Formats: sequence, structure tokens, C-alpha cells
Amino acid sequence: MGYACPVDAEPYEQLSYLDEEAFVEHCGEVYEPAEDTWLLLGEVKRLLGELRPRVCIDVGTGTGVLAAACRGTGLVVATDISPCAASCARSNLYRLEPVEAVVAQCDLASCLRCPRKGPVLVVFNTPYLVPEEGEEGLLGLAWSGGLEPAARLLEGVADCLRSRGGCVVLATLRDWAESLLGRAAERGLEAAAVASARYFFEEIVVVEACSR
Repeated sequence: MGYACPVDAEPYEQLSYLDEEAFVEHCGEVYEPAEDTWLLLGEVKRLLGELRPRVCIDVGTGTGVLAAACRGTGLVVATDISPCAASCARSNLYRLEPVEAVVAQCDLASCLRCPRKGPVLVVFNTPYLVPEEGEEGLLGLAWSGGLEPAARLLEGVADCLRSRGGCVVLATLRDWAESLLGRAAERGLEAAAVASARYFFEEIVVVEACSR
């Protein structure tokens, strides 16, 4: 799809720090790290220690926070359907050390093949919002939420996880968590809700589905 962003996606002055030194820059038309990002980040860090994955894939990467958390663990792959997000994540990841990273603009993990060796960690901070009227094209799709993209990703990576070992971990709304847990179990994965938090009027749940 390329990295052609039709709007100004230059970095803002606002930053999100991963530790005392490493940070990512926020960019125009790209989802900024928020409470759901940090909730999911805690589970990602735990799984990085348990799995020691050869490949970490951050789907719908946005600014690249979750991909950046995987640096130093093996190959880091980040995808986003938005050309602005792909460009932003690419800039952030290529500035950080140590990181061996690939950034691809595509729908979910549709441009990826199952790695030759595992284990694999797949991360997805599911978008929750429906695009506002007038938001069309790739930028609108990047904000498109609901159960469908999370379910489609889970179903798409299940075979790979069973053959290579590893986990997919998703942040989603409480209303969709039960459906995702059932879909994961149907595809032979061990699934559980491992964390949750309430922000304003929404409860965010982290769903983990693994093949050990």
C-alpha cells in the first residue's frame, strides 16, 4: 500500500515514554497511546518474559508503542492499515535501539506469513470507535472498531500459533470478550481474560489466547 499519508503526519511535540530514556513521538491522524495501551502493555511485558518470542507482531500499531516494547526480543513486525500510522511507527521504531523491525502498511496481518520458527507473540489493541461521518478511505478504516477485526485477526493467526507456539493478546471491550474467548477455544487455543480496567463508561478487557 505504500507510506503515502494524505495529511500532515509530522510528529507532535507530545511524547510517550517507555522507560527513562526511550520514547515514541505522537503524530497527526494517529491514535495516541491511552489507558488501554498501558493496560495491554503490562500483559505484553509479562508474555515477553514467559514466551521469549522469536517474533513479536504488533497489529494496528499506531505510534508503535507496543512494538517498541518488544525490542531486543527478536524480530519486531508492526502493521497498520493507515499510511499515517505506518509512517509514524516506522519513524519511532527505527530510532530506537536495539530493535530489528519491519513495518508494513496492510489490513491486520494479511501481508504476513507464519514465521518459520516460534514462539510468536501477536499483539492487537482493538479499535473501538466507529468512524465519524466523512471519515473515509484508509484513515477511516484505521479507526473502525467492533468485534469483527479482533475476531478476524484471532481466526487468522490461530493455525500459526498452534504450529509454532505462542500467544495472541488483545485489548477489547467487555461486551466482545466472551465471544473472542469462545472463538479462540474453538480453534484449539487456551484462552482467558487476564486483565481488565474501567475507563469512563467502558470496561477494557485483555484477552489472551495461547498454544504452548
